[in-house]
Amino acid sequence: MRPTPLQKAMRERTLSLGGYCTVSSPELMEIMGHCGFNHVLIDHMFTAIDWQTTAHMVRAATLFGVAPLVRVQTYAWGSRGNDTHVASEVARALGVGAAGAMVSIGSLKELAACCLVQKDAHHKRIWIAPDVDAIEAGTAHDEDPNDKFFVLPLIELPELVDQVDEMVRIEGLTAIGVGIHDICAAVGRPFDVEHADVWRLIDKLVNAARPRNIDVWVNTGYRYKEVDEVSARISRLWDHGICTIQVQGPEYILYHVLNGIRSGATAAVKNRKLGP
Repeated sequence: MRPTPLQKAMRERTLSLGGYCTVSSPELMEIMGHCGFNHVLIDHMFTAIDWQTTAHMVRAATLFGVAPLVRVQTYAWGSRGNDTHVASEVARALGVGAAGAMVSIGSLKELAACCLVQKDAHHKRIWIAPDVDAIEAGTAHDEDPNDKFFVLPLIELPELVDQVDEMVRIEGLTAIGVGIHDICAAVGRPFDVEHADVWRLIDKLVNAARPRNIDVWVNTGYRYKEVDEVSARISRLWDHGICTIQVQGPEYILYHVLNGIRSGATAAVKNRKLGP
């Protein structure tokens, strides 16, 4: 496994751009690497991406300098914190060689169970060529601070925001993610990512996490479609202490690009004769 710059960027609080990946495409990992993105969230929660394809995507991402995380399958709104299988999903992400796993958590109990996986030795980089002495000594995960598997809890339930002071004390936690649209809905402002009530929740998370060197992740949101709009949104997140930021999924971006080309081309030839 080739270490990616993600965790170094998290520690040093430099800008780290990534995105949700909602299509089965190792080639997309290559594109993101060529564009300078340094992490990607492979979505198992609401997509048809399977584990075999994920393994190929993980290899492609790592080869091109992109840290691949798997957003594992769970449903916090239904489990309400009692999903006993979610840690197993995290362990499988570890096993295929992912850099980490994002989990839409339903409770701190679920999160603590998932964080235990971070201590497991079954990461692909180890079980392909195990260093038995290092594993027995408990040092196998400590060789490279940029290459540790980590769990990223995604806060989408409003009650978990109220528990953030307790959450940041969970052993081994290095980052917290925010499901921005679910938080917007929770405060009665669907899709209004710029509302003052939403910013207050983000600021609360940052203020609780930063003293413990825990990174906060936020996605840009569906409201912004143009390149300059997304860039400006990233700038505002930075001003609020967010340095690890995700753009929306490729289908969303591709839809707006292709729709813009189609509408622009239609307008360009409207009421004009076809050339010779």
